[in-house]
Amino acid sequence: MPMSKGCTIALIAAGVIVLAVIILGVYICSNPEKIVSLLMDQVEKEVIANLPDGYTADSVHQLIADFKDGFKKGTIDPKQLAAFSATFQSAYADQKLDKEESKKLIEELEKALGRIPATDSTGVLTPIDTAGHPTDTLK
Repeated sequence: MPMSKGCTIALIAAGVIVLAVIILGVYICSNPEKIVSLLMDQVEKEVIANLPDGYTADSVHQLIADFKDGFKKGTIDPKQLAAFSATFQSAYADQKLDKEESKKLIEELEKALGRIPATDSTGVLTPIDTAGHPTDTLK
């Protein structure tokens, strides 16, 4: 018994969707720098729109540029990247940032770059080597 025309169309559409998801996954995995760059451009716009006291648009722009460069070079600690991501998701849950949330994001970026000491989830300072990179003292 042959398939109906509607069933054939649905099957083709499902195949196209699966193929699109696979292509998107491959693109994201093969271009993480581009994805991070696009995301950081959005972060920069949001933070500059809600600059906390003590920061300028130029200082935020330079911080973002340094973060993108660090990500590209692989010098950003994955734990710090995860901490920044979690902070951003929490701060941007309501689709807007306030000055306090912007300040927290800036601090997370500075921690990721090793400019200020990082803390773990218990509030304990993470040791930083002389090059400004977090060290793993449990090795």
